[in-house]
Amino acid sequence: MKDDKQTFIAELEIGVTYASLMSAVSLFFTGILISQYRSFDSTIKVPIIFLIISTFSFIFAATIYSNATAEITLNKLKTVEKYMIYAKNIVELLGLYLFILAT
Repeated sequence: MKDDKQTFIAELEIGVTYASLMSAVSLFFTGILISQYRSFDSTIKVPIIFLIISTFSFIFAATIYSNATAEITLNKLKTVEKYMIYAKNIVELLGLYLFILAT
């Protein structure tokens, strides 16, 4: 049981760090591009929308990882596992894939 808890803690640390880092990178590119949004052609506007969605997805996933950390202190490992599945799917499907498509 203790090994599971330590494994979850390590995964959560990595998950929060990765989601936070990627949200910062995505926000950096979005911030640069959004200031000139009206001057771009529609072929550039769609990737900017992807970047915006990606940024919010990374932030949302980091929040889910943080909430899972609170559940570890309550020793609810099944709930932690459920939160981690949600966060991993959001990071990968909405965050990373849209970021890659946008770039």
